[in-house]
Amino acid sequence: MKTFALVCGMGVVVVYSTLLATGNQPDARPLDLAGYVLLAVAALGLAWLPRDPVAALVTCAGAAALCFV
Repeated sequence: MKTFALVCGMGVVVVYSTLLATGNQPDARPLDLAGYVLLAVAALGLAWLPRDPVAALVTCAGAAALCFV
């Protein structure tokens, strides 16, 4: 249960910090539907962290990389 709470907390931090970052950068492109989906994929990818850290890294890094395309 501690791991689940940690992963949920990390997901909240990822989403919140991304929304703060986009709101505080005047030249930032606002998030569209694809941006929100990729943000959710990155946050949900953290769920694999305890069992398969490589899958979590690939999922989160892949979603982050696709945001810049």
